[in-house]
Order: sequence, then C-alpha cells, then structure tokens
Amino acid sequence: MEQELNASYVYTANQNVEKSLDIQHDMKNLLYTITAFLKENKTEEALSYITEIYTYTHFHTLAFEEKELLQIKILPIRELLLNKLKAAHFHNINTELVVNQPILKIDMKLLDMIRVIGIFLDNAIEYVSKKTEKDIAISFTQEPSGLTILIENPIDNQSDINISQILTKGFSTKKEHLGRGLYIVSELSKNYKNVNYSISIHNNRFQTRLVIYTK
Repeated sequence: MEQELNASYVYTANQNVEKSLDIQHDMKNLLYTITAFLKENKTEEALSYITEIYTYTHFHTLAFEEKELLQIKILPIRELLLNKLKAAHFHNINTELVVNQPILKIDMKLLDMIRVIGIFLDNAIEYVSKKTEKDIAISFTQEPSGLTILIENPIDNQSDINISQILTKGFSTKKEHLGRGLYIVSELSKNYKNVNYSISIHNNRFQTRLVIYTK
C-alpha cells in the first residue's frame, strides 16, 4: 500500500515543485513585459498584468519554502506539505517551514504519518484563518536519535484551552477547531513504541509535536 501511495504521488509532487522553480526562472521575462507596458505609459495594462502574475504565483509557488520542501525526500509528505502550505496562503496565513537536513526515511507507516501531519495542519489552518494574527510555523528536525516534527500557531488566550479535554474521544471545539482529530493522533501514536506525541501551550502559542525515534 505504501509503495502504491509513493508511486501515485511522484508525478504530482515533482510537477508542483518544478512548476514553482520554473516561474522563478521566468521572472526576469515577466519583468521585461511589465517594463514594456510602463515605457508606453500603459499603466492600467501593467497593473493588470502584475495582478495576473500575483494571482498565478500565489497559488503555484511558495518561494520562501521551496528549498525547505526539497529537503523532504519522501514525496507523499512533500506533496502534503505543499498542498497545506497553499491552503494556508489562500487564507492569507504567513507560514514558515524549516527543515534542518534532508529527510530520507521515517520509522513510521507512511499512511499514519500523513494522517498525523494532515490533522495537525488542518487544525492550525482552520483556527488561524479566523484570527487577526495569522501565522503557522512548521519544523522538521532530523537528528541521529530521530525526527521531530513541530507545528505551532498563535492562540487568543491559553487559559481558554483545556489540553486534557481536547484529547478526549469525540471532542470537537467547533468554535476554535484546535482539538479536532487530536484523539486520533493520540491513538495512532500508541501503536508505536518509538513514537511520542505531545501538545503544549507556550507564550500563547499552541504546539503539536511528533517525535519518531530511529529504530
């Protein structure tokens, strides 16, 4: 199943990243076109063209995160991150992705890993999209002992969140959307002796952390 999932993502994942790199490569040509409009005093045409470029690149590039995405060598996870980052940008959420070194393998079933990361990011995006302070930070830290994935976002008031409660089966904070699916993550992590999962709140930031120790 995991081999089939990997194969199904290969084409789409590479195509998405290559498309982003192609746009960066063509940016000089795009700027030449804008300059040509301005030389002819065609301001409206230039502005319209700039808007068209922005609209396209907004949904097809993640300029500041491309190098980090390419550090994720597991294609289904890279593609998942790419799509979630696009979803965040659609909601005007600032994102930061940091990958300290190439991620070549994980000692966890791929399907479970995708479910966990998907739940973490869906919760963060849904919560932050309704807030004034819009940012999500994602980090993949690979060390000899294992891989740590940390996702964090700002919250309004940390005293309003009961961590024990949001880990309860069936609990869903419809108003805030921070707890949705976290019980599933908690249960999935119990299937692995080498996986630790935790949530915490620090300086008004909600943090979800997954540690996968090297077997």
